[in-house]
Amino acid sequence: MKKILFLSLSLLTAAGMSAKVTLPSVLGSNMVLQQQCNANLWGKAAPSKKVTVTTSWDNRKYTVQAAADSTWKTAVATPAAGGPYSIRISDGEAIVLDNVMIGEVWICSGQSNMQMPVTGFPGQPVVGSNEAILNGTNSDIRMFVVRREVSDRPLDDCNTDTGWQEATTESVAGFTAVGYFFGLNLYKVLGIPIGLIETDWGGTRIETWMDMETAQKVEQNQVEKDKNHQAPNKTAQLYNAMIHPLVNYTAQGFIWYQGESNIHTGNAHLYSQYMQQLVSLWRNEWGNQQMPFYYVQIAPFVYEGDDKTSVPLIVEQQLAAMDKIPYSGMASTTDIGSGPCIHPSQKIPVGERLALLALSKTYGKKGLICESPRFESVRFEDGKAIVRFKTEGTLGPDYSGRIKGFEIAGADKIFVPAEAGSFLPVHFHNGHRELCALFLVEAQEVGVVLFADLVAGQDDDVFGIIAVDEADVLIDGVCSALVPVGAVCLLVRGQGVHTAVQTVQIPRLTVTDVLVQLLGLVLCCDTDGVDIGVDAVGQREVHNAVLTAEGHRRFCRLLCQRV
Repeated sequence: MKKILFLSLSLLTAAGMSAKVTLPSVLGSNMVLQQQCNANLWGKAAPSKKVTVTTSWDNRKYTVQAAADSTWKTAVATPAAGGPYSIRISDGEAIVLDNVMIGEVWICSGQSNMQMPVTGFPGQPVVGSNEAILNGTNSDIRMFVVRREVSDRPLDDCNTDTGWQEATTESVAGFTAVGYFFGLNLYKVLGIPIGLIETDWGGTRIETWMDMETAQKVEQNQVEKDKNHQAPNKTAQLYNAMIHPLVNYTAQGFIWYQGESNIHTGNAHLYSQYMQQLVSLWRNEWGNQQMPFYYVQIAPFVYEGDDKTSVPLIVEQQLAAMDKIPYSGMASTTDIGSGPCIHPSQKIPVGERLALLALSKTYGKKGLICESPRFESVRFEDGKAIVRFKTEGTLGPDYSGRIKGFEIAGADKIFVPAEAGSFLPVHFHNGHRELCALFLVEAQEVGVVLFADLVAGQDDDVFGIIAVDEADVLIDGVCSALVPVGAVCLLVRGQGVHTAVQTVQIPRLTVTDVLVQLLGLVLCCDTDGVDIGVDAVGQREVHNAVLTAEGHRRFCRLLCQRV
């Protein structure tokens, strides 16, 4: 009997020593590895067993020995984006990963507005989903979905129902809409393979996406608070099951759509601190303190609550997070809500705005407007609050009617709706705060403003409008502001709101057939830009007349006199 038992144990040990190497679910055929880096590969093999990894893009071999607990890990040097390639992993018995692409990898996480698939939820469609699905087939976009599970301890592997998939009508339909449209726009601009990993769960607090130690850096009483929550909302449960298994997978960055479930938890005022700690934890786990973290403003929705301040308070925290978290940015959603539905149907713009942040801030693409208007300062005078925002390009409120969304309070701190008038937008010219000279002549008296900058050689679009009742912007008749090059905009005073009524492009400071139709005026000048006049509209045209600085001054004066 002892001999038989000994023989059985010997056979089991021999079998264990020759066991085939195993890989975590996130490593597999069809995956995308991050380009031009040392990308991690890892798994399990028999203790002390040597594992050899061979990459087809350079035929290089990497050898690593499994530890006593059977785990092994190595990093392979990846080339510039391309593929498909193969990876051979062997401890004597080989596993081959086929159709592997090299490109850009992003982690997509959050709650239900990240989870919402391209097809939408029942009774809650995504605008443009049919077209997106019909055009979804693309072998350069790859997707991986982590199965939604909880755990009370950190796991080394996660489950998935599909593994890595190429983008097809079927796989796109069920993938996170925000994540997919983010990745699609990256692909359109970068033209390289994009890998997207979806790990999200609707209705979840931020605390469940970090470990207990990290959450306690913000509030010590996490264990006590967890008594008020069920799975998956207990602290660390989703971090353990849906984040920790991914930390070895080398990625470029994160996108995040969460916050709605922290509105009424009694700690909304600490949300920016939770975000800061979550990002710090994730970056530490991935081993890269500069990993971009781009997130979405909470969905515009009439959340319950008597004070009706829950939304602005959490948004205030999200804005504060940008100042606390380096390499971050927020995509605004104020203008793309769905009224009574907490899952807005406009997911395409959300993905686009996240992509704009990444393309501009991470990939250095120029000519993009990626930042939403942000409060800069306020002053109070004559019973009014004059609020200034900083913004890029033409981003700002809709000037066609009353600007909504403003409230004001007195000493009693009771907020009431406020009527909003004009704004002075600030433009970041080519990504820098460069001042261009503008001419604003007698604007307050005639209610008409014409302005153009004097820097040649660019082809930007029309800037927008400037309020004529902002006296503080005038300096000796010259307004310094930031506008695209070669733009002229004419304004008239309307019902308390200044409306852009006609715009004229002056490419490279050359006037061609400039016609101010609304006022019945035409600009006329000679080729040196000095002999300028304003005539009634007729058959006269101006061809290739160069407007000098003096020409601009004289035209503005004459226009104001005529009006």
